[in-house]
Amino acid sequence: MLTNFLSKRNSIALIAVIVLGGISAFLLMHDSNTSMNDDYHNFAVEDTASITRIFLADKRPSQILLERTGKGEWMLNGKYIARNDAIFNLLTTIKNLQVKSPVGKAARDNVMKRLAASSTKVEIYAGKNLLKTYYVGDATQDQLGTHMLLEKSNVPYVMEIRNHNGYLSTRYFTDEMDWRDRTLFHYQIKDISTVKVEYANRTQSSFTVDAEKYSISDSSGKKVILDTGIVTNYLAAFRQTNFEGFVKDIQPEMKDSILSSTPICKISI
Repeated sequence: MLTNFLSKRNSIALIAVIVLGGISAFLLMHDSNTSMNDDYHNFAVEDTASITRIFLADKRPSQILLERTGKGEWMLNGKYIARNDAIFNLLTTIKNLQVKSPVGKAARDNVMKRLAASSTKVEIYAGKNLLKTYYVGDATQDQLGTHMLLEKSNVPYVMEIRNHNGYLSTRYFTDEMDWRDRTLFHYQIKDISTVKVEYANRTQSSFTVDAEKYSISDSSGKKVILDTGIVTNYLAAFRQTNFEGFVKDIQPEMKDSILSSTPICKISI
């Protein structure tokens, strides 16, 4: 009987340990310092092909709306073509976001205050369906992570993407000019008939390319080159030529002066 009694006591003790362990695990999982449930740490959208619209808004306030078109391009605020490289970087980031760590309890209040004051809101849509809403904050002290917060969560996380050392907030920029496509020329050789290059102060250097006859003529109309290889290489430059960027914060009088000045060179295609 004593053996049976001890055996029952051991069984009860074992059950108690298991129950207490389960309760402890439950409490730990729900503790705000270790909250890692899927709803509040899953920032990524793996199927970026399904994304049709991305809305970015900061506290300045500046807003950017990016919309995918049927042509494989993205429109910016309904009026400009968006930069392909910037779209690629943003979609890559959205796809590969992963948690580096939750923000520690001691730093959480400060991070939440900074997110409330200076974060960028991100909304990601597939058609009319809102897939994700989150807030992108500042970089961590070591510059290797980015503070982010999912909508309806009170736990900020330090986020990163695979194989990237650095912070991610610069990929969620909201300056319209920075998002605009910088394509200057985008023509296939077969679509070009002539290219005329005119120098205002060096007219003797002006020339015209006949893309159909693969010839080049000087300013007087005299044919100077018949090498089809040189002509082909020159015309190929117009397949994709971009400008460096937009002039920002320019004074009106300086802008007027530039626009009224005589161009150094004029290119007509």
